[in-house]
Amino acid sequence: MLKNEKITVEEIIYAYHIVGGERGARTEYNLEGISHCQLLYKLSGEARITFAGKGVTERAHDVRFLPSPLAFESLPEYTSEVIEEGECINIAFVTRSPMPREITVKSFGALPSLKEDFEKIERLWYHKRDGYYHKCMSVLYGILAKISVSERDYLSSASYRKIEPAIDYIERHFTEKSIDCDYLANLSGVSHTYMAKIFKKHFGLSPNAYIIHKKIQYAKDLLKTCEYTTSEVAEASGFSTPYYFSRAFKKSVGVPPSRYAVSLIK
Repeated sequence: MLKNEKITVEEIIYAYHIVGGERGARTEYNLEGISHCQLLYKLSGEARITFAGKGVTERAHDVRFLPSPLAFESLPEYTSEVIEEGECINIAFVTRSPMPREITVKSFGALPSLKEDFEKIERLWYHKRDGYYHKCMSVLYGILAKISVSERDYLSSASYRKIEPAIDYIERHFTEKSIDCDYLANLSGVSHTYMAKIFKKHFGLSPNAYIIHKKIQYAKDLLKTCEYTTSEVAEASGFSTPYYFSRAFKKSVGVPPSRYAVSLIK
């Protein structure tokens, strides 16, 4: 569901309790002007959700992730149909971290503490007592952590162990200008295709995309110090040229590194 272990939440938009409509009710949502992702915990009932051409069914104890409409070139269609009346808790938040580009639903019935977290953040947001926002942010990060851990558990330990040598190598060498994916596959004793499949399943990214993501995160940390030029950051992060760095950074973060650096000073 959410395989990126370093999700930075820029803002929580809302967290509220929703009571669904009557059986058979169908709602078509207008996503114009919306830039947030959504996490929804289904407390009861059943609904059929269609988003960007993909349909999913959600039931009690399911968590639904809905990507930001900004991830699409044109506004995706988003509809829901009530199969059985029920309730849910919906959290909307903004992040520029790499996120899935499709709707996903996963059952968390075996993790009752996750339901408690959703209920807690909804109560905090509803009452809005002193310090509520930071408390909500803390609870949301806890939710993201539990979902991330569940994704690690979902991946079979045998499959994960096979690509551990490749992951360990990336963690130690991601700032090098070139990392050969065939070399990573040989380190793990698997084919390139198999390694790519396991990476995609665990991180939601290809091996190359994961390496670039690591470089970008490191570059962001360097830019935050305000002690390096963008060319120096590009070199230190392992990008072959400042131009390639700028292009990759803008694609990932949404702004070029020079503008990102300026925004940190303001």
